[in-house]
This record gives sequence, structure tokens and C-alpha cells, in this order.
Amino acid sequence: KVFHDAEMDRLDSEWEVEVADLQAFVRAGFSDLDLELSAKEQKLQQAEARLAEMARLNTEREVKIAGLKAPKKYWCTEWHSLHARFTRLDSESLKLKSASLRADEKAKLEA
Repeated sequence: KVFHDAEMDRLDSEWEVEVADLQAFVRAGFSDLDLELSAKEQKLQQAEARLAEMARLNTEREVKIAGLKAPKKYWCTEWHSLHARFTRLDSESLKLKSASLRADEKAKLEA
């Protein structure tokens, strides 16, 4: 029985050492996972910050483009309006010249 108790004590000691080793191994594994997770979270935060900055710059760009388009649209509309007015005036001017020439011809014929 003394041998049996000594053997059980030895096995208990070995078991405690094995359990302690396994606990240390698991803690080290979780520590590595925590470090890896922290690094990935940091990269994710950096990517989110870059994405937010890109969205901000894109919004600024869209505002600038819209700001440039508004005057362009105004001046295009103004140009078309002036062009139509010029074309109409040109047509009226030709009609007046034609009428003036006919009147001059008629005056010459009557004289």
C-alpha cells in the first residue's frame, strides 16, 4: 500500500506538471491570439479612417464639380439665348436691307 500511495503521489505530481504546462501553453496561445486580434482591429480602424477620408475628399470633389457645373450651365444657357437673339436680329436685319433695296429700286424706277 505504501508503494501504491507513493506511485499515486508521483502520478499526481506528473499530472499537476502536465496541467500547468497545458495551462501555460493555452495562455500563450490566447496571448498570441489577443495580439493578433489587436493588430487586426488596429488595421481595420486605419482602413475605416482611410475610407472616411476618401469619402470626405470625394464629397469635396463632387461639391467642386457641382459648383463648376452651375456657372457652366448658366453660361451655356446664356450663350444659346444670345445666339438665338443674334440669329433673329440677323434675320430681321436682312429683311430690312432687302426692303430698303426694294424701296431704293422703286424710287429709282419712279424717278
